[in-house]
Amino acid sequence: MTTILEVRKVKKSYHMGKALVSALRGVNFDVEKREFLSIFGLRAVENRRYYI
Repeated sequence: MTTILEVRKVKKSYHMGKALVSALRGVNFDVEKREFLSIFGLRAVENRRYYI
């Protein structure tokens, strides 16, 4: 298959009060042609679905 999206070293942190919470720590992935990708957030307006 053909790789159409490469994601490398994704990091995301949040502050909860005084604490720093790491939600993602160096995430890597590839999306191949004809694969399905969904990304969900905390609220419905943040949710995304991608058909690749």
